[in-house]
Amino acid sequence: MIVKIDKPTIDPKNYFEGVMKLLKLISIIGITIIFVSCGRSEVSGGDPEESPRKDKSIRRYNVEVEAEQTRERTPCDTISLQEHVINSYPAGTYLVEFDRTFTYNVPKPAVVYYRGERNKKYIFAAIAKSKEGERFVEPKNLIGFESSFINLDSTKLGTAFFYLILFECNGEGNFEELWEAEVPIHGGFNSMKVKRWKAKNILYLELNFDLYYHLLPLPRSYLV
Repeated sequence: MIVKIDKPTIDPKNYFEGVMKLLKLISIIGITIIFVSCGRSEVSGGDPEESPRKDKSIRRYNVEVEAEQTRERTPCDTISLQEHVINSYPAGTYLVEFDRTFTYNVPKPAVVYYRGERNKKYIFAAIAKSKEGERFVEPKNLIGFESSFINLDSTKLGTAFFYLILFECNGEGNFEELWEAEVPIHGGFNSMKVKRWKAKNILYLELNFDLYYHLLPLPRSYLV
């Protein structure tokens, strides 16, 4: 027995509407992809380790969040100092933090405040500067265990130079850089203290690393 199967009939009108809906859907998806890609490109501006604008934008946001969460502020406090470093120094320059003694300790900026002659307010700050022409270093790689990676392979993680910078806080709460000295970089950087060598009446700064102390004479023209 032969069974005859009728060919399905296609309504030209429905077929045309279906094709138009499919083309419309493809167009919407294509436009969305292009829009999202362009948006990401404009917002990101590249990786923060390579883009000066992105690097500073992220750091400004983090400082703003920290400022909002801080109940009491004082002139030339560490938040103001972080803002000063972001606004006054090239991208890739960071205020160093002390190595955390325990995993869950809150990291603290490597800053020492000192009252000098005529009750002037001085600030010693450890600042890390990225080597020009290389990618920016990441602050988390500068101290502690992670610093061993940046010392082994600076081509991928950047090269950092440590400096001790002396600032003066003027009456308006602004920072004036008075003096700068390069200091060695080493893991386990956990404290800075201003001390006086009584025999010679010389002020010096003691930088404490895990394996050694670094003693740095301080300029007598500003401090007594």
